[in-house]
Amino acid sequence: MSWATTITTRWYNHHQHLHSRWRTRLHQLTAANPHLAPGPASPALTCRSLITYPETLTLATTLDRLPRHTPLTHTQQTAFLHHLARRLYLTRLTPADHDLLWQRLTTH
Repeated sequence: MSWATTITTRWYNHHQHLHSRWRTRLHQLTAANPHLAPGPASPALTCRSLITYPETLTLATTLDRLPRHTPLTHTQQTAFLHHLARRLYLTRLTPADHDLLWQRLTTH
């Protein structure tokens, strides 16, 4: 789960892949909980784990199915990304070279 948490936290902080979904979820959360008034730390920061939890869990269970200590071929990487995109309800998922998910797939 730690890889998944690290990856989704990075995506959240850098507004990648699921940004609009998470922005909507943050808005819904703050609208439903008016006591989350801005203070020293914004709700966007203090609620980050709650906002990203469903996708973190999906990513964790999907990453857990990767073969251990065996590098993935390009075809397997592509298949994994298509599978993960479907599980995350995305039309496609194309991580950049510096994306932690891509690093995990290419160095796994």
